[in-house]
Amino acid sequence: MTFLQASILFVAAILGGTLNSVAGGGTFITLPALIFTGVLPINANASSTVALWPGSIASVWAYRKEFAKQRRLVTILLSITSLIGGILGAELLVRTSQTTFVKLLPYLLLLATVLFALSGPITTRLHRRTTAKNRQSWLTLVGISSLQLVIAIYGGYF
Repeated sequence: MTFLQASILFVAAILGGTLNSVAGGGTFITLPALIFTGVLPINANASSTVALWPGSIASVWAYRKEFAKQRRLVTILLSITSLIGGILGAELLVRTSQTTFVKLLPYLLLLATVLFALSGPITTRLHRRTTAKNRQSWLTLVGISSLQLVIAIYGGYF
């Protein structure tokens, strides 16, 4: 690795980590930087995810009071669902060829951009539509868990 490549990755890591801790989306910076410096796309994707993982832990810590307001069952259920989805997504990633991943990459980035841009309105709408009463229903838990599973698979993959 050249000094220029190391410098690019260092700056990308600082910017990506900062962006991830504030609003998410650090992968938009770290993934292209890794690919630009010669890392294979799947390896770059996995490296970016692992490198930005501490930001995810920091987010969980920042929202700990919000989690405490939820029923313990909901928190445990969504945590298990997230873990399973993340493992499934990671397994899909390691079974994907570099060629296929490169073809999927623009669509993955587009989906990430759309989710990033719409996360505020989606969250606001869900909070408005969800009342204290229907948060308790099993049907709502199944729906939320199913959605979380899909999101976690995507997150484990990309």
